[in-house]
Amino acid sequence: MLTIYFVLILLGPIEEALSRSIPTHDLCIEACGDDPHEDNILETFEVEVCRDQCDKEEKERCLAKHKGNEAEEKECWQQAYLHCMLRCGDLKSCVETCRDLHTPPGQ
Repeated sequence: MLTIYFVLILLGPIEEALSRSIPTHDLCIEACGDDPHEDNILETFEVEVCRDQCDKEEKERCLAKHKGNEAEEKECWQQAYLHCMLRCGDLKSCVETCRDLHTPPGQ
């Protein structure tokens, strides 16, 4: 009896950890694949386009969820910009593209 009780106590935290969902954006990025070798330009382009689409979809989900809440909508745009910019490294043209894609209209 004590053994069964002990097993149930151990399984509780495991079950809780397994039941947590992985954010949709993270699943999308993972589905795009690993970073290809830098010499493989076509595959690199395909992975980046896929990741850009994930960022766009996440921003759209966020904006839909917070429609009408100006502060939350601004946060959606900022998060999308950060997701994009983090992949740019030192490429200024990439950062500028992220800014263009993820700046709210009218700003």
